[in-house]
Amino acid sequence: MRKRKLITQPTLFSMLQETDKGVPVARTIRNHDIDMSRPAVDKLLRNFDTALTSSTDEHVSERLISSLFPDWLTKDCQEQPDDVDYSGYFPLGRWVTK
Repeated sequence: MRKRKLITQPTLFSMLQETDKGVPVARTIRNHDIDMSRPAVDKLLRNFDTALTSSTDEHVSERLISSLFPDWLTKDCQEQPDDVDYSGYFPLGRWVTK
């Protein structure tokens, strides 16, 4: 299975603010020098927005946040380490160490 790339919380938050103001996702990707596809970034943005705005289920919000921003994530566009797998359907699963 292909390794998943993620974006740090400060950068993703800044990107979400830009897209909320009407900036296209492709433009915000260029603004932050993100080396990921537009669909992949768009999915991360939508999941992060759901985590921030979902007041109905705190458990889901916590699961989303822990999936989007695992402990090993230290820089933007970082691929998951070789010793880490994702269990479940992203982003409602969890990161597990082999």
